[in-house]
Amino acid sequence: MNLWRSQENGKFLVLISLTVIICQYSQASIIETRDDLEILYPPQFTSNRIVGGEEAPDDFAPYQISLQSLKNRHFCGGAIIDKNWVITASHCVAGAKPEKLKILTGAQNLKNNTGNYYYADRIVMHCSYNNPAYANDIALIHLNSSIEFDNHTKAVEYNNEPLKDGDELVLTGWGTLSLGGEVPQMLQTLTVKYVPFNECRAAHDNSTWVDIGHLCTFNDKGKGACHGDSGGPLVHNGKLVALVNWGRPCAKGFPDAHAKVSYYYDFIRTTLRGCQRDNEEETTEEKEPVTEPEKEGEKETTEKVTTEKATTEKAP
Repeated sequence: MNLWRSQENGKFLVLISLTVIICQYSQASIIETRDDLEILYPPQFTSNRIVGGEEAPDDFAPYQISLQSLKNRHFCGGAIIDKNWVITASHCVAGAKPEKLKILTGAQNLKNNTGNYYYADRIVMHCSYNNPAYANDIALIHLNSSIEFDNHTKAVEYNNEPLKDGDELVLTGWGTLSLGGEVPQMLQTLTVKYVPFNECRAAHDNSTWVDIGHLCTFNDKGKGACHGDSGGPLVHNGKLVALVNWGRPCAKGFPDAHAKVSYYYDFIRTTLRGCQRDNEEETTEEKEPVTEPEKEGEKETTEKVTTEKATTEKAP
């Protein structure tokens, strides 16, 4: 009788454990698909946010921004790169309307902050985002007013120089501290190490999801990115080198993959200078047809025909 009860109790505990696991994953899925976010996220198993980090000191990353819905819900990170531009991941803004976004600057604390809000008027996603899958995951957001810089709010320079194996990068964000967890109130930071491309792809079973435009990082198992850090900045020697893209949640011992800023330098530069918009406007304007210059032989022939025609018309 005692043996039977022991077996039944064991089955009951297993059932409870499975129920808890299912509920946790269901909750995480609900967080990612809430209608009021009006944002399309990547699948659950490719989300990235900070796990195993620590609270950042005051003014630690004055370039850090919080990308939020109009209801002040944080869903992605990003960085200030110009007084009118912030940079983030494309999957953070895919399907979003500029007027539905708020950008919080100069804040360490999401709940009781002294930062400033700015509003977007244009989103420029990379034209080949997610083609192939998980590639070109980078976007720029133009603000409808200029950011006021101070000790708490500054732009970050971006770096074009290649990194070396083992170089340390600093990741910051308000991502959840565990899979399906709550967004922390205070900005978190974590030091991670650069992983060369070939090594990173091999760690992911040679998956093409690790693209040449990705920069990979790794720390110890139990430390890495998690939900809410997407689009967030990674800096090396104070310069922006990457933006959080994807990884296996959360901090499972695999390298995280980020958009390599140096790879997308031309996209960033031309967008900030307005070259993309200028090109688009040129294609819509009506232009006079361009005629090819006449060659000498053709010119002489044309003049001769014209003269003969005129003489013929004048003849009685």
